[in-house]
Amino acid sequence: MIPAARLLNVSGLFFAAGLILALYPGATPFWWGALGLAAGLMFLDGIMALRLSAPSVQRKLPSSLALGVNESVHLRLQHSTTKTLTVSVYDHHPMAMQVTGLPQTVTVTPRRSIAPV
Repeated sequence: MIPAARLLNVSGLFFAAGLILALYPGATPFWWGALGLAAGLMFLDGIMALRLSAPSVQRKLPSSLALGVNESVHLRLQHSTTKTLTVSVYDHHPMAMQVTGLPQTVTVTPRRSIAPV
């Protein structure tokens, strides 16, 4: 899993607060309390992320592909959870292949499917 920007920002704030504690050691109990609370929230967020199911993806393309001819590949995303997902969609392809429109960021609403343009 890649940490979100918010997690990195919170970690940076605690690092900076730890440096400030060198000047004001009396604030150490408050720092430990805040650190424990933040660690608990991060752990809970991680557990919730693990329980989140990945969306299913179907790829639709012609049954045969000719060399040198542009073809469209259609992707359809569907998820069955109760949360709205915002995902970055891309499809793997050979490096020598010219591809347009990837990656694409889409929002999939709960219990719906979407076909990125």
